[in-house]
Amino acid sequence: MRVLHAAAGAVLALLATGRSGQAADPLPETQAAVGSIGGSVRFEGKAPAGERFDLAPAERALCGVFKRDLPFEVGRGGGLRGVVVFLAEPAPAAVGSMPPEMVTLTMRTCEWTPRMLDATVGQALALSNQDAAPLQPELRWRGAKSSANGASRPRTLYLPSKGQQAAIALRSAGIVDVDCAGCRSWSRAEVQVFGHPFHDVTDERGAFEIHGVPAGTYTLVARDRSLGEQATSVIVVAGQRTEVPLKFALPSATSAPGPKPSGVP
Repeated sequence: MRVLHAAAGAVLALLATGRSGQAADPLPETQAAVGSIGGSVRFEGKAPAGERFDLAPAERALCGVFKRDLPFEVGRGGGLRGVVVFLAEPAPAAVGSMPPEMVTLTMRTCEWTPRMLDATVGQALALSNQDAAPLQPELRWRGAKSSANGASRPRTLYLPSKGQQAAIALRSAGIVDVDCAGCRSWSRAEVQVFGHPFHDVTDERGAFEIHGVPAGTYTLVARDRSLGEQATSVIVVAGQRTEVPLKFALPSATSAPGPKPSGVP
């Protein structure tokens, strides 16, 4: 995976508001040269409860009674939601699935949905405000291997009313950290941008699918913000689906991440 360390101003460019993204159309896998990779990512162990934020009465009409800041999200049957799965070294001439025009993050009840997105260079990131309150999104770009502390200075947008949307061009590979003025930790999101189309984010069941992969041997990487990365070798056979089950666990089987000090966002 090639990461372009460009200035944030060259990475994020403001576009006119537009329609939301559509699902990608996979290439027909009956074609001789390609197959697909699919499977699920599961968590072994007890899911953490996360830190609970009890909201003030003035916030409840908009945001709800309370929020939880989960280090990771475990769904039905132990599936891990929001894990980015991608090929580390795709074939240089590979075409893959045609990406949609946009991927979309929506602010609803004071939090971004979804909290993790994947995108391909050349796509746009749409930011949509569905709350009845002004929204000031803040975006920071960083390299895929750098920490949040190494992110660029924020780019700030303004969506003053419900239903408004702005779009940002994704021009380089890396990670976009999405926050907003006045938001707390449970409101933040992340977009991982790739220079190739062979990636996906797991759904609520932990499932993922990567289509249109040329036949060959690859390194498949699964990345979770809290649990880290793991890599495995996969062989793609033309016209076939390669099933890859992946599992994550806490470093210590007897302990889950402890709660943050009270009041820390």
